[in-house]
Amino acid sequence: KAAKEMRERAIELLKKSGLTSDRAPFISTFHSLGVFLLRRFGAYGGKIKRFTILDDSDTNSLIKESLQGMGLDPKANDPRAIKSIISRCANALQAPEDLTSESNPTYRLAGRVWQVYKQHKEKQHALDFDDLILQSVDLLEKNKEARTWCQATWHYIHIDEYQDTNEVQYRIARALAGERKNL
Repeated sequence: KAAKEMRERAIELLKKSGLTSDRAPFISTFHSLGVFLLRRFGAYGGKIKRFTILDDSDTNSLIKESLQGMGLDPKANDPRAIKSIISRCANALQAPEDLTSESNPTYRLAGRVWQVYKQHKEKQHALDFDDLILQSVDLLEKNKEARTWCQATWHYIHIDEYQDTNEVQYRIARALAGERKNL
């Protein structure tokens, strides 16, 4: 939704400047770029090309379902708090197994829930917002065909609000910019 609005505003400004729509730049958020890349190249990277995107409500429901499946009470273990831990750790490139040795019991629980949550997502061919970013960086770093296509297609990469870019998003940008380094 945000990407569509951003794209429409930019194209309207470009039209006022006389640029035709056939020369319009590719405009997206990191998440919508992830959807584009995974749908276009997913099969080449060993990823699925057809997937459902879980919104925050879906994610919280699936974490709640994971807790219940583990015999735990979602009222005593807030799914949103667990999702927050999972998201923070995923974006720090940690895996569920990394949390099992944490001294904080909430983090250990989040690691166990994360493993079950991942299994549920895989069965449903579903990705959450973090997956869109993480699988995109994985695809770009490991799949030469996808990376080469992107670099040949997009010669210049501009990131608005660059100071808010995290490590994983930076790795996507760096992979897209390639040898040109036009970032």
